[in-house]
Amino acid sequence: MVRKEAEKLGIGVEEYVIEVLSEGLNPRDKAKEYIEIARNLLKEATQELESDNIRQASEKVWGLWR
Repeated sequence: MVRKEAEKLGIGVEEYVIEVLSEGLNPRDKAKEYIEIARNLLKEATQELESDNIRQASEKVWGLWR
């Protein structure tokens, strides 16, 4: 269900979940949430690269720019 809703909006599942959970947040707090997610995705991408999993790493990086 979550994946379908995200696809309808043309966004990733992570971004959709953030949107739903942060609806009541002020813009500054919402920006902080996006920054934290971006940091996590970058960390995961780095770990994937270290494991020579280029495809997964690229998907994590792609998530940063969506």
